Amino acid sequence: MAIKLPGGRTIGLMTAGALAGSVLVLGGAATASSASGVVLYACAHKTTGDMRLVDDTETCRTPETKVSWNQAGPQGPAGPQGPAGPQGPAGPQGPAGPEGPAGPQGPAGPRGLQGEKGEPGQDGKDGAPGRDGKDGKDGAPGQDGKSACEIWNKGACSAGDEADFLKWLKGQGDSGGAPTLTSRMASQFISGNSASVSCAAGETVTGGGYKINSSRTVTGSYMSGNGWRVELASDGEGNGLVYAICTKIS
Repeated sequence: MAIKLPGGRTIGLMTAGALAGSVLVLGGAATASSASGVVLYACAHKTTGDMRLVDDTETCRTPETKVSWNQAGPQGPAGPQGPAGPQGPAGPQGPAGPEGPAGPQGPAGPRGLQGEKGEPGQDGKDGAPGRDGKDGKDGAPGQDGKSACEIWNKGACSAGDEADFLKWLKGQGDSGGAPTLTSRMASQFISGNSASVSCAAGETVTGGGYKINSSRTVTGSYMSGNGWRVELASDGEGNGLVYAICTKIS
C-alpha cells in the first residue's frame, strides 16, 4: 500500500511505517497512539518523499508538504463464527435458594386396602356396685273383697244366710253337703296409667291387686264391676301387672 503525496508522488507503506516508528522511539511531539480515532500529521519532502511527523499546528518547510492520516482505519465487517469449542467443566454448585410458597393441595388419593383384623381386647374390669335404690311409695289400700258367704249367696248375706252357709260348710245343709269353691287368678299387663282385668261369666271377683316393677306411684287399686282396676300417676315409666281373684261356686 502507498500513500499519495501532493505533486503526484507516492511513498511506500514501509517508509511511512519506519518514519512513524522512529518518532515513537525518539518521543517527538507527534506520537503514535493505539487509541482509536487518533490523527497523525507529517511533513513530506516533495522531491525525496521523506516524511517527518509533526504537530497539527506546525508549518512544514518550503520543499515539504503537510499530510495527515488516521492511525486506526474503519472497523471491518465481522468475520464468520468459528466452530464451537469443547464444553468447559461444570462450575461449583450454587447455594440453595429460599423455599418457595406451598402449592395447592392435591386431590385425595384412592382408598387404601382394609387392614388385618386385630386381636380381641382384654375384658374390662367390673365396675363398682351401684347404690341401693329408694323404697317405692306404698300403694293405695284396696277395697274389701266379698266374704265367702256373699260369694256363696251371690249377693248380700243376712244372719240367716250366714247360718245356712256355715251348715253347708259342715255338711249339714239341705243340699246334703258344702258347695264346691274354685278360684283362679286373672291378670292383665298395665299399659299407660291404668289397667283393668275382669272375671269370666259365672265367676265372682273376690279380691285383686297389682305388681309394679318400677317406683311409679299407685293412685288407686280397687274392685271395678266384676273385676279389678289399678291406676298410676304420670311420674315415670315402667311395666306392671294387675290381677283379680275370680271364684266360682258349684
